Amino acid sequence: MLETQKSIPIPKPTRKGAGRRRKYPLDVMEVGEMFFVPGLTENKLTTYISAVAPKLGRKFTTRLTTMVESLDGWQPCDEDAEGAVHGVGVWRTE
Repeated sequence: MLETQKSIPIPKPTRKGAGRRRKYPLDVMEVGEMFFVPGLTENKLTTYISAVAPKLGRKFTTRLTTMVESLDGWQPCDEDAEGAVHGVGVWRTE
């Protein structure tokens, strides 16, 4: 299961692009927490989350973002940073 993190700001939007265990930790996230899925496209994950979120009674925001993995989990970075990984960040907003 992917770990959630706090204190990662939601990037500005870009134009780019029950009973069973869920692949993503949407049901256990608190407001302000996020997780990062490396290598996915926003469209694919956004479709899934928009279907699941109403069932959970929660709201989420997804953004294409670039992160680098550290001992403390994923951290935001510039696109050209060493070890930069493109993917989708998911933040619980409500």
